[in-house]
Amino acid sequence: MNKVGDAKFWADVEALKSEKSGNTPKIDLKEVKAEAKEDGSVAIYIDDAINGFYGIDASTVVKAIHDSKGKAITMYVNSPGGSVFDGLSIYNAMQDHEGDIKVKVTGIAASIASIIALGGKEKPEMSTGTRFMIHNASVFAGGDHRALRVTADLVESITGDLVKIYENITGMDAQSLTDYMDNETFFSAEDAVSNGFATMAVKVEPQNTDTTDSVRAEVLRNLTNCQLQAIK
Repeated sequence: MNKVGDAKFWADVEALKSEKSGNTPKIDLKEVKAEAKEDGSVAIYIDDAINGFYGIDASTVVKAIHDSKGKAITMYVNSPGGSVFDGLSIYNAMQDHEGDIKVKVTGIAASIASIIALGGKEKPEMSTGTRFMIHNASVFAGGDHRALRVTADLVESITGDLVKIYENITGMDAQSLTDYMDNETFFSAEDAVSNGFATMAVKVEPQNTDTTDSVRAEVLRNLTNCQLQAIK
């Protein structure tokens, strides 16, 4: 067998491989931010992608939920999505939680983050300007026609599971949901509410602390009393 390259050639190849491996980007996932509130509840902030290579480490979200041990949780979601299985692990942890869980979409709940947003005891709260996006599951795949066919069947099955979750929450029929997902639909807060994905956040009006009228009335009463006393 004729070898390709001499000893120096292969030594250079090995050195290059070693150099490249040293330049491989380090996986540096974020730990989810969770904080205890004065009322005993817990706030959890999902403010990045949920992925095995970047963004938030899903296992830290699941741990934060489990560590809350039945306490009320408010989850703030602003995420473009990420790994479907990581997202489903968070959704299932939310479903298993014995305490109350409220979800507030603070920016966007897209892709698998939209499933997480639906993991609370009630529908998520959204405000004008926030977005809710649903689409089909997707994957980067390689292999021959057999491997790709198996992958396609798996991805289609996953999409079908997501449809069921959306269907249970919204009451919408599966075909309508499938059409929305095929078209990768971005819902405004108002559209998400009208389609059954969310509720509109209730704006708390500040209490009227203007005491001008009551002060004016008190001054007039005092002035009148003074005038009456002067007449006497």
